[in-house]
Amino acid sequence: PSGDQTAAAKAVRDGNKLLTEGKYADALAAYDQAAAQLPDSPEVAYNRGIALCKLGEFAKAEPAFQDALKTGNRELEARTKYNLGRAAHAAAEAKAEKEDLPEAVKDLERAILFYQDALKLTPQDADGLRNKDQATRLMQYLQKRIEEQKKQPTSQPTSQPTSQPTSQPQPSSQ
Repeated sequence: PSGDQTAAAKAVRDGNKLLTEGKYADALAAYDQAAAQLPDSPEVAYNRGIALCKLGEFAKAEPAFQDALKTGNRELEARTKYNLGRAAHAAAEAKAEKEDLPEAVKDLERAILFYQDALKLTPQDADGLRNKDQATRLMQYLQKRIEEQKKQPTSQPTSQPTSQPTSQPQPSSQ
């Protein structure tokens, strides 16, 4: 191997060690060093994507994972598509927490497609199947919440005094 490959291999080993130690920013820096030596390496791009996900940088992880797809390696392609799904899924959960439900649904749609692509390559992947199912259920739940929000009036008329009830309570039928 050339000097570039040797230096890149060492940087990847260092990055992997840092990643397992939970030092994600340091791991990313090591992977960036490897990428400088081997810019076309799908494996290095994949590792960068993992580190970026661990840092919560889902938007930056996606292009790294896309670079990792430029390979004929089916196993790496399946893992990459699965992780693209996880990144989109995590981004959707973050948006849902901020009540940005339409954008969360869009991310979940993308996550489901990535999981489906990964499952075409590895149909028995239990994690992929479970995550696709969770993403689907979350998307359906968020879509229901969006529909409920559309049905509710955005503001109440304030023409009546607030001290008086505006309607009579309805007896509940059990």
